[in-house]
Amino acid sequence: MTKTILMLGAALMLTGAGAAHAAGVGSHAGGPVPAALMTRSLDCAQAAQAVRQMGAVRLATSALDRDIYVSSNAYCAYDQDLRPEWVPTRDTSRCFVGYTCADQYRDSGDGQ
Repeated sequence: MTKTILMLGAALMLTGAGAAHAAGVGSHAGGPVPAALMTRSLDCAQAAQAVRQMGAVRLATSALDRDIYVSSNAYCAYDQDLRPEWVPTRDTSRCFVGYTCADQYRDSGDGQ
């Protein structure tokens, strides 16, 4: 499985994602994030391992829907919380891959 993740990383570098990464394209609180991996081309274990090993990964769940999934709050801004996330993969419709960084709820104190 590690070999698959390494092959995916090499494929991203060959498709120009390395240049985007080096230029800071797709950056977040933890730094640049490479181009998206399609979750439906990975099985659940591969998708979850990619997030764990890389810390922050852009995953695409469809041609238009993509987000950055992180392994810990070290990859979020100081005022963000972790939100657990599940994505569709090749072998299941709901695979827990990690978290997204979400803005904290702020109560204005006026009851609204």
